[in-house]
Amino acid sequence: MESTIHDSSSLKNKLLITFICYLCYFYTANIVLVTGAVMQPLSEYFHNNNIGFAFTFINVAMWFAILIIGILMNRFSIKLLLIAAVAIGIISSLITTIIPSMFTLKILLTCVGITGGLFMAIASYMIVHIYNDHKIRAMNVIFTDFFFSFGGALIPIFAAYLITQHFEWYTIYLILQITAVIILVLVIFSDFTILNRHNISTKEIKPNLSFSTWNLSLYCVAFAAFLFLLAQLTMTSYAQSYFQEILRWGTIDANKPLSYFWTAQCVGLFISPIITRFIPLKYILPTFMLIGLAALSCILYIPDMSIVFKAAIIFGLFNCYIYAGLLAYGTFQMENAPPTLITTILLFGTTGTALSTTTGAFINQYFGLTSVMHAVVIFYIISFILVILAVIFSKEQKNSQTFI
Repeated sequence: MESTIHDSSSLKNKLLITFICYLCYFYTANIVLVTGAVMQPLSEYFHNNNIGFAFTFINVAMWFAILIIGILMNRFSIKLLLIAAVAIGIISSLITTIIPSMFTLKILLTCVGITGGLFMAIASYMIVHIYNDHKIRAMNVIFTDFFFSFGGALIPIFAAYLITQHFEWYTIYLILQITAVIILVLVIFSDFTILNRHNISTKEIKPNLSFSTWNLSLYCVAFAAFLFLLAQLTMTSYAQSYFQEILRWGTIDANKPLSYFWTAQCVGLFISPIITRFIPLKYILPTFMLIGLAALSCILYIPDMSIVFKAAIIFGLFNCYIYAGLLAYGTFQMENAPPTLITTILLFGTTGTALSTTTGAFINQYFGLTSVMHAVVIFYIISFILVILAVIFSKEQKNSQTFI
């Protein structure tokens, strides 16, 4: 009887932690992808057309949080780190709402970046460590990506609606903290000792990864991940402004392509695992990227609204698995690949994310919005070429397909 109660309690706690992981990704998507919706209101509020540079703070802060999370998790409990992350996000939003200024905006963006980075890194760790069964683990990893894409689908339309209702930008950021409050409540009622059983084995294993052990294919994978996220996040940050200012679309219509894109990503995340069971990644990655490149070109170079909407859906469907696929394909290049390999490739991708708004803002300031969109296509093309090179020079291990 006691064993049954214990198992029931353990399952309930595992589900709570799993839902925390989902919400952590949802929150991160909200604070990263709201950028495109609030950029124009911020420009008007501060009378500054180069406000995009300010969003560098959020991406660099997120990159830094992911970089140091290993050190923090060795010194502090996961529960404490999650509570601290929530507090940082909420307090910074409250301060900015009370005293809105360029200074408090930078503080806000830095703090929510730290919160989002901590959330994403901790959620990734927890979702991998609480499920031993590989199929269940893979399913939950897909669901974390689903919640990120769901946040991306929801937030552009939601933020655009708030803007049309004359909500200020700082109020929008404050409303986004509702997710953080829900996470806080779940964290308080969750027991994280389920993760303790992994601590001993984690400390005993000290995998080392030297770049000298990398083959050419691995370098191509890493830089492809960097350029892929640089292209995608630059596009999602500036597409709405491009549609409004260059194509003269209304606020709601200008947000629809991004909403359709992220919705299609949600759907694609369920379809792609089925495809990978039958088709090797070495065929999937170049094919998906080629179709994605064609769809991206239609989005940016064909001004017809209906075509843009359809292209955004196709782009989302075929773009959804590229980054996860690159991570998986990277591990295929080494026999018994150490965990630090994935971490290193993740760091390349996160660096692309961190540089996206800075790169976009720089190009926008000196060359204009249209040039930002040209740059997105160029980044994507180079990433596509690197993927082809990664496949050509691959040292793929024979048992690699079991990874998927």
